[in-house]
Amino acid sequence: MKESKLDAVAEGILKVFPEIVRYFFQLRDEASDSSYTYQDYVTLHVLEEFGKVPISAVGKILLISKSRMTALVDKLIEAKLIERIPDYEDRRIINLELTSKGKELALNNRRNLKIGISKRFVNLSEDEMEQFIHSMTVMQKLMTKTGEKTL
Repeated sequence: MKESKLDAVAEGILKVFPEIVRYFFQLRDEASDSSYTYQDYVTLHVLEEFGKVPISAVGKILLISKSRMTALVDKLIEAKLIERIPDYEDRRIINLELTSKGKELALNNRRNLKIGISKRFVNLSEDEMEQFIHSMTVMQKLMTKTGEKTL
């Protein structure tokens, strides 16, 4: 019995998540400045949510190599969106932090994404919206419970 439920969970994730990713990329293309990549925006949003974050933790979230992370960080520093901050407790750790320009870009991007999402969901009934909100809350809770903690 449990194996069939686990199989159903796996099948559901394999069906739903590609749709969510495709949906998000369409929204991102409509809402974002095309000079920045998905990874650039995720980096900005991680820093927006958590404040100072070690470079290695951001790389784990993005699932990218250290060399790719270095190039991404250098690009965002050059654009004056983030800055490197040494960790005063452990000199081996370098943290990233948003600049005021980075905070503004992250905020504008989040606002534009919310507008795009709202436009797509405006035709749902109140009941459908409540179901969706509940489903997303449950999904987030369960994914947090079963996932690896990065930050």
